[in-house]
Amino acid sequence: MRRTWILLPISLLALACRDAAPTEPQALIGLPLPVPLPGPVRIDLGTFGGASSYANDINSDGTVVGSADNAAELRRAFRWTPLGGMTDLGTLPGDDWSMAISITDDGQILGQSGSSSVSTSRGTYVLWSSDGTITALAIPLLPGALLGVASDFNARGEVIGSDVFATQHAWIWSEAQGKYDITANVPGGSREGGASQIDAGGLVVGTSSAGTCSQYPFPNPSCWHAFLFSYEAGYRDIGTPGDDPNATVMGMGLNDGPTVVGSASIPGLGGRPYRWTEAEGFTILEAVSGYATSVNGGGLAVGTVWDAVLSAAQATAWPRSGGAIRLSPDDPNPSIATGVNNAGVVVGWTAQSGGGNHATLWLLGPASELLTALAARDALKPALSVGTATVAAKAAGAAANACLSDTHALLSRGALFDCVNRSAAPLARVRTGF
Repeated sequence: MRRTWILLPISLLALACRDAAPTEPQALIGLPLPVPLPGPVRIDLGTFGGASSYANDINSDGTVVGSADNAAELRRAFRWTPLGGMTDLGTLPGDDWSMAISITDDGQILGQSGSSSVSTSRGTYVLWSSDGTITALAIPLLPGALLGVASDFNARGEVIGSDVFATQHAWIWSEAQGKYDITANVPGGSREGGASQIDAGGLVVGTSSAGTCSQYPFPNPSCWHAFLFSYEAGYRDIGTPGDDPNATVMGMGLNDGPTVVGSASIPGLGGRPYRWTEAEGFTILEAVSGYATSVNGGGLAVGTVWDAVLSAAQATAWPRSGGAIRLSPDDPNPSIATGVNNAGVVVGWTAQSGGGNHATLWLLGPASELLTALAARDALKPALSVGTATVAAKAAGAAANACLSDTHALLSRGALFDCVNRSAAPLARVRTGF
């Protein structure tokens, strides 16, 4: 979702400022802050007693949503706040797993709920209200589709995602307008696509097969192009860097500008993160290889780069002013940033040396001082325990990190989160990704 036009709420600011901030960073109770200011501050959000957790989104007041394993190795949707810690959002009656995908600034949460006894199901689309009430969303599959995943939604009630046939199609749905197949209505035709993010006004960013590539090396000779779509403006291919017909462009995130971010594969250069605006076109971001997944209102992009020395993906932020910030500079384990708000609070996950992955929050800019002050207060609840990784959990964690280099998992945020969710131990029999 579009993240913040404000910093954290006045009530939290007052709490933070009631006493003088400590001269050195303190830890949330049970949540270490190993990286000192003024660099990125990293907070491990823990789990529900299992081996892994994943942070997928953050809103304007710093509320984080995602999924975390419990002691039974079942994945459950969570909501995390600086004052309340991690809360299990629960499931629909009869289900045993859930995941939270996206959160609006008014606290509504989009996700999915399902049963591990149904091996072919991606579950039911659900909406959690700000008070935690869960409601099933009656979003049908496109005609002939086998399954689908949601990627994002907005406060107007518009949900976007992708449905799988032999390929996959991007779609947008609302109660008022029903479900619209974006891919089937691409001017000139498109074989496959995915919808990734939608802004407050209904503008969608995603990726479609473009059919413009005339030469290799590409894993799919049809190429991919990022698109923008809205009911009012229709479909628009945003093109490629330098108008190169052999370039591939993936559209992963956007802000209300709109600024689009993702990955551009340029002949001779490979996959590089980019930032695109109408006025400036494509700006290739600092990285040998990588992609951007989200961008805030100030143009701060986040995502991951591939570190050839470590042979691992590394969570990274790219300020609007240029350069790149490695978010966990002293950690060689794989990591990815999946969301960012305008206060410079970044979320994602980090692989653990003992196995599994942990939902992670990184603080940049003024929010570092604010949340570090909050971290020192005894009003914060203890973090939930982190379990010992089993052999199965370690394998699941490795499978989740493999999603970071899966082309089809990178067509949209929803596809990435679905790929990761398929790595949960009880769901391992369901094929990963699309």
